[in-house]
Amino acid sequence: MVADLILYVKRRLQKMENLCIRERARAAKVPLWRIAALIGISEPTLIRWLRFPLPPDKESRILEAISKLESESHEW
Repeated sequence: MVADLILYVKRRLQKMENLCIRERARAAKVPLWRIAALIGISEPTLIRWLRFPLPPDKESRILEAISKLESESHEW
């Protein structure tokens, strides 16, 4: 019972990591696969990155990609 609770909490915390990035991408209507393609990685790699706290350089790369893709989508 306690082990199940610990596992549940761990899974919830993993989903909360980088929530601001996920919400930013969702608000900009930019899918994760497009972000990954722009920064030169695969979508599964980006998803794995988002499971854990990001170093500042990776976080800024992702946020810059979101901004760029969002501005491109407004152009058409």
